[in-house]
Amino acid sequence: MTDDPGREAGDERPQERLGFLRPRDRHFDPYRSRRVGRLRLVLPLGAALVLALLVLWPKLQPSRIKKMVVANIPNLVIQNLHFTGLDSKNEPYSLTAARATRPAGLKNVYDFVQPRGEITLLSGAWIAGR
Repeated sequence: MTDDPGREAGDERPQERLGFLRPRDRHFDPYRSRRVGRLRLVLPLGAALVLALLVLWPKLQPSRIKKMVVANIPNLVIQNLHFTGLDSKNEPYSLTAARATRPAGLKNVYDFVQPRGEITLLSGAWIAGR
């Protein structure tokens, strides 16, 4: 039962229903405000600096990065190699192999599995080999 004759038993005043809520603390902390203001400036600048370094780093030291890549990448393997070209005398040649590998760290050195080659000389002679 309620004391108010116009209200029903289930009705409560809003202050009674929401009594567990407390008003927000309105204490102003100038130190926190300055810190948040600084972070709003410093964090985006820091992120932009990191992104700029990621983009510019390969351009600053390309030889060092190339050495790291060559040292850390395993052997290069090519399946079903077919290579054609012209030699220094302008003679056409062709080279095929079932598999070609280049050991890590070695330049212009390849190991062929089942190599076959042919060349046509300027005289018209054709040479093929396995």
